[in-house]
Amino acid sequence: MRFDAKATHGIHIVIFLLIALLLTAGRVGTSFRNFALLTPDLGVYASFAAAQEHPELFVNDPLLSRPENIHDYDLLYFPLVKGLKGLFGNYGTASIAFLPLCIFLHLLGFYLLGWEAFKSPWAALLISLLLSAPTVLKSLPGYWGLTLDPMPRSMYQSLLPFVLAFVLHYGREIKWWPACMALLALLTYVHPIGTPVWGLAVPLGLWLSARGSKFSARLRMLALSILVFIAILTPFLATYFAGTKWGVNTGADYEKVVGIVNERFPVGTLQPEISLFNFFFKEGVEGEIGPLWYVFWIASLAGLAVGLLWPPSDSARFVFRSLAGWMAGVLIGAAIIPIVEKKIFAHLRIFPPELELVRNLRYLVPLLLFALCYAVWVFKEPLVRFFLRRHTPLSRWLGAIASLFLLLWVGVGTMQKQEFVEALRQNAKCFLQAQVICPLPPGQTDFIRVLDELQARTPPGARVFSEEQEVAVRYYALRPLVYSYKDGSPLAYTDHAALLSWHKQYVRMTELERMRRFPFRRKGYLKGLVDFAQDAGAEYVILHEPYRPENYYPSRLTCLYTNSSYSLYALTP
Repeated sequence: MRFDAKATHGIHIVIFLLIALLLTAGRVGTSFRNFALLTPDLGVYASFAAAQEHPELFVNDPLLSRPENIHDYDLLYFPLVKGLKGLFGNYGTASIAFLPLCIFLHLLGFYLLGWEAFKSPWAALLISLLLSAPTVLKSLPGYWGLTLDPMPRSMYQSLLPFVLAFVLHYGREIKWWPACMALLALLTYVHPIGTPVWGLAVPLGLWLSARGSKFSARLRMLALSILVFIAILTPFLATYFAGTKWGVNTGADYEKVVGIVNERFPVGTLQPEISLFNFFFKEGVEGEIGPLWYVFWIASLAGLAVGLLWPPSDSARFVFRSLAGWMAGVLIGAAIIPIVEKKIFAHLRIFPPELELVRNLRYLVPLLLFALCYAVWVFKEPLVRFFLRRHTPLSRWLGAIASLFLLLWVGVGTMQKQEFVEALRQNAKCFLQAQVICPLPPGQTDFIRVLDELQARTPPGARVFSEEQEVAVRYYALRPLVYSYKDGSPLAYTDHAALLSWHKQYVRMTELERMRRFPFRRKGYLKGLVDFAQDAGAEYVILHEPYRPENYYPSRLTCLYTNSSYSLYALTP
C-alpha cells in the first residue's frame, strides 16, 4: 500500500507521539502526581521557581535566600512551572510535565527541518531520529540530543529546529531576515546560552546563502535584522547583567575564584582551546562512539566541501551555504570568541560574563550529521552510478552501511545515557506485566516517601542536610537545603563571597565522600557528616540508608522515619 505525502506525514507524527508517551511513561512510572526525581540540573531550575514564588520558605537557604541568585535569568520556564504547580501540586511534577511535549517537539522540529532540505518524508523521518538520538560527548563534557529531563536547555533545543526550518524556507528572500532574527531572539527567553552562538550562525548563513540582491540591500537588511535582534534581547540583558558579577574585578580573591571555577566546572570551561581540540581529536579516543567519530566528522566536512564547490542545484547550494554559515557561527561563538575573551579577561583580572559558551560546540553534532546526510542524499545518483560501474558488489551494501551507521549512532548514544536505559528497562518491565505504566523501582519511590515525611514532620523553614545533597529537598519538600554541590555553579555568576564559603564546605564534603567508600570507616564518616551538618546549621538530616538499631549513629541524631532506602533524623546540638 502506498501513502500520499499527507498520510505519510500523519503516520510519522503518530510515531513521534508514541515515542514521547512511551519515554515519559518509562521516566515517571506511576509517580507522576508526586514526582521528586528530577536530575540535579533541572532540580536547580525547579528550586529557583519555588523560591521565586515562596521566598519566605527559603530565608534560611544559603543559595535561595538571596534574590540575585534566583532572578539573574529571566526565563519563560519559571512562570510556566509556577502556573503548572498550581495544577499539579508540586514543582517536581510541574517540571516533568513538559517532558512529552519537549520530546515530541524535538522530533517534529528536526523532521520539519529535514523536510525543508530533503523534500522527502522518509528522509526527514531518518534525519529526525538521527539528530534526536542522545550523543554523549566526553570531550566537553556534555551531550547532544533528547534528554528525559525537560530543562530550559532541552526546551531551546526542541524549538531551535523550527526556527532553522523557517530560515531555510524564507531566508532566501532578504525581506524575511528580520523575522528570522526576531524568532531566534525570542528563544533567549527559553534558554540564553545558545543565543551568542546562533546569533552569529544564523546571520552568517543568511548572508552566505543570499541570492539576487545587491550588496547594499543585503547590508541594510542585515543591519535592520540585528537591530531587531538586539531590541528583543534588551530586557533579558538588563536583568542578566544586573544580577551577575560580570565586569567585577574580584581583587585579591580573583585567583581563588578562578581556581574554584576551574575545579567546579568541566575541563575546558576557562580553556576553550582544549575543548575544541578534544571535540575533534580526543572524542574518538575517549568517547563512546570510538574511531567512528573520526569517520563521522571528516566525511561530514568532506561532503560539505563538495556540496559548496559543486552543488547539483540552486536549492542544494542554498542548503550547503546555510550549513556552512551555521557551522562557522558555532565555531566562532563557541570556541574563537571564548578563546579571545579568556585572554582579555584574564589580563584585566575580571570575571567573564559567561562561562559555558564552549559547551555550544555540541551543536556541531547535528550540523555535521545533517551535512553528511544531505551530501549523500543530493549526490546519491552519482554515488550509485560510480559503485554500479566500478564496484558492483559495493552498491548492494550502500543502504546497509547507511542503516548500520544510523543504528550504531542511535544505539550507542542511547545506551550511554543512563536515564534512557532506566526508562527502556521500566517500559520492558511494564510490557512483560501487560501494563503500559507501572511503579518505579523501590529505591526511587522510597526517596519520594522520605521527602513526603520530611515535609509532614518538619516546620516550614526547617534547615535540612541531605547526605546525597538532593535539591529535591528544595523544590519538592519546600525546605532549605544547607549545602549542595550544585550551588557552586550559580554562585560563580552571582556571589563570589558566597562561592568562597561554599568551596570550604565542598572540600570538607569531598573528604567525607572518600571516607564513605570504606565500610570500616563508618563511625568516623558519620561523626564527620553530623559535624558538617551542624556547622552548616542543619536541624534535620537525611541519610541514604535505612535505619538499623544495631548500627552506630551519633547521639545527636534521633530517627524520625525510615524505609528500605532512606532515613530521616532530627539533629540536636
